[in-house]
Parts: sequence; C-alpha cells; structure tokens
Amino acid sequence: RLCGLPVNAQMVNQTPDAVSYTWNLGNGVTSVQNDPSTTYNTAGDYTVQLIAVNTFGCRDTLQRVFSAYAIPEADFRYTPEDGCDPLTVQFENLSRFSTNAYWRFSDGGVATDFSPAYIFRGPGSYGAQLIASHRDVCFDTLQLDDIIWVEPSPIANFTFVEILTMPPSGMFRFTDASQDAVQWYWDFGDGGESDEQNPE
Repeated sequence: RLCGLPVNAQMVNQTPDAVSYTWNLGNGVTSVQNDPSTTYNTAGDYTVQLIAVNTFGCRDTLQRVFSAYAIPEADFRYTPEDGCDPLTVQFENLSRFSTNAYWRFSDGGVATDFSPAYIFRGPGSYGAQLIASHRDVCFDTLQLDDIIWVEPSPIANFTFVEILTMPPSGMFRFTDASQDAVQWYWDFGDGGESDEQNPE
C-alpha cells in the first residue's frame, strides 16, 4: 500500500524453477518480463496476477492485491465564527481524497463525524484541528487556532421595591442585577415596557 499518485511500482519475481512468466498488473497492463514495472494513476485496489510456467509446461498462478492511495488534502470551513455562550459551530469538511475525519478542538473535545456540529462552552477563543484520512493509511492535518470567539451570555436578574407615598401610589422601583448586560428590555406584564437599566 502506497500513498500518493501516481504510484510507480516495480514487481519482484520470486518464483523458483520457472522459465516463463505472464503478468497481469491489474491496470490493463500485461507483461512477460521477469520483473515488470508499471504506473498506477488512480487510487484503488489492483489485483496483480502472475502465471509462472516451468520447463515441463506445468504452471502456477499467484494473485495479490496492490493498493494505491491518494494523499488527502485537509480543508474545512465553519459557521458561525462568533456568538454567545454556549455556541454551536457547524464544521464542513472540504477535504479532497478523504474517507475518514478525526477532529480535535482546543477545549479538549474530539469528534469523528465527517462534518460535525460542535458546542463550545465558556467565553474565549477556540481552535480546531482536522486530521483527514484516506482509509486510515494516508493522512493530512489542518490546524487553525483562535478561529472561534465565544462571548459571555448575560444572566438576567433584578430586584424591586415599592416606592412609598402617601397615599400609596402602587409604583415600584426596579434595580438591574444582571451580569454581562449592556442593554435592557423590560416587560412589566401590564402593557408597560422600558429600555432603561433601572426603571421606575
């Protein structure tokens, strides 16, 4: 089994006590040479056959499979590039000559789907590595660092107290206690709304 195309293969005849040989090299090429050579231009499995004949006209046939593998070219894209925690990112495997994929992510996670969806948890930047494989024999690796940005998600919270008046007005003061918030949208349940941080 060899990686990379084209593959130039040299046959080595180890047949004892034979005087003539007929080769079928599996790619349409035949030969009567002792040690023929040929070129395989396409990835695949080729059945190589040797027929050996001795001086008495007796013959024997041997077949072996020769595998020519393409070298994969790892490539991928992803979407989205940024978003709020937790962030689900879809990775699309664009590798050429790849039959299997092995993914490693900078948070320690792994995946073996060809084009996985992966969840990044926690604010920060993240990277991804793709190991593209052709039949788990030939490999290529692409690693991209700091390509995904996860922003902190706000955690909504508030307190409220009644504004004391005489007579009682039924008015309340609301105080924002949210984390990582920069905008506010209040719905008071009675049709009232506000975009202030601490409305009354």
